[in-house]
Amino acid sequence: MTFFSRIFWHYSLFYVIFSSVVTDSTATDIRIDFSNVDSPCMRGLNCFHGKCHTEIANSKNRCVCEAVWQGPFCNIKIPNLDQPPTDLPKVVEEPSIFDIAKIKSSDGEENKLYKREDSVKSSNTGKPLNSCSKNYKLRPLSDRQCFPNFVCQYGECRKKRIENYIHLECVCDLGVYGLFCQHRCCLDCGNNGICAIGNGETEPFCKCREGFVGWRCNIQKNLTEHNTRTESLLRRMSSHIQSNSSMSNERQELHTTEIDYFT
Repeated sequence: MTFFSRIFWHYSLFYVIFSSVVTDSTATDIRIDFSNVDSPCMRGLNCFHGKCHTEIANSKNRCVCEAVWQGPFCNIKIPNLDQPPTDLPKVVEEPSIFDIAKIKSSDGEENKLYKREDSVKSSNTGKPLNSCSKNYKLRPLSDRQCFPNFVCQYGECRKKRIENYIHLECVCDLGVYGLFCQHRCCLDCGNNGICAIGNGETEPFCKCREGFVGWRCNIQKNLTEHNTRTESLLRRMSSHIQSNSSMSNERQELHTTEIDYFT
């Protein structure tokens, strides 16, 4: 289930639907549906090729498009009917909005920062962003703000207009979790775990892979169990030896007493 399974929020003349899934790169997914709304433009969600105009009669907003453009966001180009028909361009799948990186953590416990190798550059800034780096800086507010009072703290807001609705996403930088990318998770968990934040928690912890335990996932579980069994066996052997030694001493004392008695 998602962190917020479904929240309907009525904002002005449209509905916003929230849903979020916590992964290595968290995204807050917001859909603004304008299918039954006559005022698609608002602050932060401007028209593509036109201007937002407020009608005095009914105080409704609408996009006034430039020439050769139409649609609720002035994003549909009017075809030139004087030109001969041409083949439609092939639709290709868009690249992932998430930065892809190979993450390598240090073997020691003192280094609390992740290292990033062969990073794909961020599509907005052109630079790979690692929130756990010493040189990390917040993105500009213009990159993080979807609209007023909705800001991605350690990430960026992605807007995408699809037909009659707008798709918004909070895409978190590396090492960040939370609905609005508000939690940084920079513990060095070695090669046997990942830094994580539990539901309802704010403090990070190391989530160990199967077979490992410990604060930094540096203790092998089966080795720990083996050591525990060995210690238990040694304690039993020691107790048995002490018991046998005690019985032997008692027999020796009895034998000595008998000798003294008959002498």
